[in-house]
Amino acid sequence: MNMQAFYDLWLHKQEAKGRVNVAIFFVNIFLILCHFFFLVIFILVKHNFMVIYNFLSCILYICMIHDCYRKPEIYVGLSFLEILIYMILSIFAFGLDAGFQIWSFAVITASFLPAYKTPDVNRTRKMSFAYSIIVVTAYILFYVFRGSVTTTLYSPLNPFYTKLLFIFNSALTFFSIIMFALFFSYKSQRREFELTRKADHDELTNLYNRYAISELHSQVKTEALHENKNYNIGILDIDFFKRVNDTYGHNSGDLILKDIANMLKLLTSKSLIPGRWGGEEFILLAPSSVKYKEFLEILRKLNLKVSKTKFKVESGEEINLTISIGAATIPPGLTVEEAIGMADRCLYEAKETGRNKVIG
Repeated sequence: MNMQAFYDLWLHKQEAKGRVNVAIFFVNIFLILCHFFFLVIFILVKHNFMVIYNFLSCILYICMIHDCYRKPEIYVGLSFLEILIYMILSIFAFGLDAGFQIWSFAVITASFLPAYKTPDVNRTRKMSFAYSIIVVTAYILFYVFRGSVTTTLYSPLNPFYTKLLFIFNSALTFFSIIMFALFFSYKSQRREFELTRKADHDELTNLYNRYAISELHSQVKTEALHENKNYNIGILDIDFFKRVNDTYGHNSGDLILKDIANMLKLLTSKSLIPGRWGGEEFILLAPSSVKYKEFLEILRKLNLKVSKTKFKVESGEEINLTISIGAATIPPGLTVEEAIGMADRCLYEAKETGRNKVIG
């Protein structure tokens, strides 16, 4: 696993555990870097008041870095207030030519971040619209009363530094808007992916469900038709599974189903497609690229592995289990019902002739 993949996985796990809101985490780092840059600039231009303000802002965001994800509404509210005050002070200090008023566009976009992390979306959207109205009002007032407010903060800058600040503020604003737009797009795609995944995957085992397997079967069959080859199907059933549920409870049964599913997931590296067909029955699709003899050998190894595994039940006790498997090589012209029926008949034979075996 490369560093990028490891980092993405870490962020996903932390976000899932509620330990970090990825968007707000990076916003916080971004604000620290921005204030540090401005701190350096204002040291160079010797504007002591803005130096102190940026130093305190850096400290504020550094202190919030560990807590910014716990209450995103409060964090965004504090950040919004700090940025708005900073914009006003900067405009009073350096005028509109330095471009600090441009930040308002990025602030409006950022104010909608909490709606992605709170259950009461309508309330957070109202709050975001309220922030937006405040920013727009302030932006207009800056221009209406331009030049009419005198302040001791005002300190004309060297044209070079004025232009530098304007370029940086413009670039910063555009960069922020692009990043937030990408974030919102990513979130929408991720939600769509999660919804699709829930529709296609069994909730307990996280394997493909019956509907998804039927769709994947059509793809495998089409590929086999194109290559004029057979493909393979295996049906697995846990022996005496009802006895396990009755003796150890349904929670123990669920644990065992998950363990079997995890074993099947390892077979995806061998081009096999595992799924839960229903109850204690699982299914394996093997494309035409997998030879039938190789497929049977994989199933026999799986059967042996299950029989030698100690499965832990809810009480902590370890039990032995076996599975019966029916396998068939399928001509590509059959329907999904006919193809499953061929493998199912082999499974029935395995059950009737003693279980814990592969028939194909």
